Amino acid sequence: MVIFLGLSALLLLAYEIYFFGPVLRFRFRDKPAAADEPVSVIIAAHNEAEALRRHLPAFFRQDYPDYQVVVIDDRSTDHTPEVLDEMKHAYGDRLHVVRVQPQEWESFRANKKFALTLGIKAARYDKLLFTDADCVPASEEWIARMSAGLQPPVDFVLGYGRYRREKGFLNTLIRFETLQTGIQYASFALRGLPYMGVGRNLAYRRSFFLERNGYGRFFSILSGDDDLFVNQHAGRDNTRLCLHPEAHTVSEPERTWRRWIRQKRRHLSTAPYYRTRHKMLLGFYALARFLFWWGVVPGVFISGFHPMLTGLALARMAWTGMLWYRTARRWQDALPWAALLPAEWTLIFIYMYISLLNLIRKPTHWH
Repeated sequence: MVIFLGLSALLLLAYEIYFFGPVLRFRFRDKPAAADEPVSVIIAAHNEAEALRRHLPAFFRQDYPDYQVVVIDDRSTDHTPEVLDEMKHAYGDRLHVVRVQPQEWESFRANKKFALTLGIKAARYDKLLFTDADCVPASEEWIARMSAGLQPPVDFVLGYGRYRREKGFLNTLIRFETLQTGIQYASFALRGLPYMGVGRNLAYRRSFFLERNGYGRFFSILSGDDDLFVNQHAGRDNTRLCLHPEAHTVSEPERTWRRWIRQKRRHLSTAPYYRTRHKMLLGFYALARFLFWWGVVPGVFISGFHPMLTGLALARMAWTGMLWYRTARRWQDALPWAALLPAEWTLIFIYMYISLLNLIRKPTHWH
């Protein structure tokens, strides 16, 4: 049993060093010298009046010469239309508003992908930069940095979207989970296996989207406007990372467990549609982490602190702790050291709970 547990700990450590090590060596790119093409920023919003009032002005303070902001009002029933009318009056042609009518939405059995498709088709420019209504750019260089990498043969630029730091364990857990996800998709991309991006910070071209029939066979799936589109079309040679802190977006975190778990249920519901090799690699990692906390760590005590097993367990915890801590600091999303391992342990339980809920009943709304 000790040998089996030791082997499982060794495999987990080797997996994490091989796949996640590159993110520690990744160098941020210098600020681009000059803008080369205009950009359309795409934002889908449903009942986001207050978020738009707070956040949208930041998008018009970007240090970029030629861009527009396209906001898709997806059947809002709050004051979103009035807020957008006020913004339109203030910013003129730099803001373009697209409105989704209820009858259109019902005709297409639609989700967020329908709203985004309308926005993409209405965009004035070929370069597209996506974010959400509850996000703000981390700096005035966001458009310049994210759009600079979108040159042939690159079709996707994957950015990072962090969450605002607040008090409480839930906020720490949300930011930790976001950091873990960011490390995973960034590291896999560096290994030539890009499998997802986040809609809070993602760039590709309008022409690329239309040539590939938009969201294609995943159109009717609730989520996946970001990760499934990337998973379907991204590869070793056409994907680039942009992880400089000035290229991040900052989002408002959920403040209740119920709303956050509902959000994660939507996000995790797309995983079964990933490519087989991605599902196998991610599934192995999830299983290895579960076995580590339920087998290896208890096994250390049961075996009387067997030197090999104890050493491997401590080595794995030290490696991941260093990885998370250093990456969080580099990405200006610092997390308390003492919360890292408890957060991972908590996430394993939450992922199991969400997976069970999604097996029983899949999420039915994107907002």
